[in-house]
Amino acid sequence: MATTQTWHKQRANMAILTEATPGTWMTSASVFVAANCKIPFRNLKVKIQNKEIERFLDRASLLSIDSLFYGEQAEISFDVDAYTSGTAGTDTSLAVLRKSDSTVTVNAGTSVVDSLNSSSMVTTSIGVEFISEDGTTSQRFGFKGCRVSKKQLELTVGAQGVWHFSIKGVIAYESSAPVVQVAGTPISSITRDTLNGNIPQFKGLAFTVGGVQRLISKVTLDWGVEVEEQTDPLDPTTIARFVLAGIKPTLSIDPYLTPAATVNDFSKFFAGTAETLSIPIGSTAGQIITITAPRMQRKTADHGERNSFRSVDLTYRLNGSTDAGDDALVVTYT
Repeated sequence: MATTQTWHKQRANMAILTEATPGTWMTSASVFVAANCKIPFRNLKVKIQNKEIERFLDRASLLSIDSLFYGEQAEISFDVDAYTSGTAGTDTSLAVLRKSDSTVTVNAGTSVVDSLNSSSMVTTSIGVEFISEDGTTSQRFGFKGCRVSKKQLELTVGAQGVWHFSIKGVIAYESSAPVVQVAGTPISSITRDTLNGNIPQFKGLAFTVGGVQRLISKVTLDWGVEVEEQTDPLDPTTIARFVLAGIKPTLSIDPYLTPAATVNDFSKFFAGTAETLSIPIGSTAGQIITITAPRMQRKTADHGERNSFRSVDLTYRLNGSTDAGDDALVVTYT
C-alpha cells in the first residue's frame, strides 16, 4: 500500500536575501541556505495569486471557455517577536526586512538606528520551505522582487512586542513549474530562543506623548507602507518587482481619560496640535528598543473604555519635522 506524504503545519523555514539587482532572483543555491533562516517566525501564510483575463462565452452553449492568466505573484505573511540583538550596537536578525523601507545605521557598540527611507530601492528574494511530517522531504517556493507591504508593531502591557509582516513578491520559477520538491534533509533551524532578555517586555516604562505621561495598555504602530507592482512584459510573470509607493505611519493608543487641565485630547484633536512621542522598551543595554516620533497629529479621538474605566481611543498620523522628511518614525536599538 502506497504511503501518502503529509506536510506538517509548523515545520517550515523561510530564507530572505537582499537582491543585488532589484527584481532579479538570487538563485535557489544562494537563497536556501541556513544563514538566511535566522528569523524564528510563526503564523506563516503564503497566498499565491494570479490575474485572470476572462474570455467570451461559448455563444452556442453559454458555457465559458479558457481564460488567460498572467501576473504570477504571492503574498507572504508571518509574525515574529520584537527581538533585540542582545549586544548594544549590533544589528538584529530582522535587518533585511527593516531595510525594505528604512535606513539602518549601525553605531558599533552603541546603537542601531532605523529611520524611514521613502526612496528605498531594496528588494529581497524569499524562499519558503515546507517540510514533510517525517522531516525527509521539502517543498520549496521562491519569490523575487519582494517588498514589505504591511509592517506593524504591536505592544501589549506585560507582553513582548510582536511584528506583523506581509510581503509581496513575484514567483521566481517558470509559471509551468512554480513548485520544486527537494528530497533529502531540509534546512535545520539555527536560531534557539534561549535568551528571554532579547525580547524586552512592554512594562516598567514611562510612556510620554507631548511631554505628558499617559497610562496605556496597548500600542499599535503601523508603518503604512504602500507598494505597487512594476510591470515587465519581458518577464514570464509580467511583473518585475514591487516598488515602494508611499509611507504613511500611524500610531494607535488607548490612554485612560485624564482631566482636561492635564491633557485635553479633544481640543488638541480639533486644533490639529502636533506632539512628540517617546516609547522606551526594556532597560538593559543591548536589550532596549526606543520608538520616537517628532511630530504627531491626532487623526481620530473617540471615547472608549477599559473594563470599568473611561479611556480615549486615539490614532495619530506621524509626520516628518524637516524639509528632508523621513524622520517621522525612528526606532533605536541600544
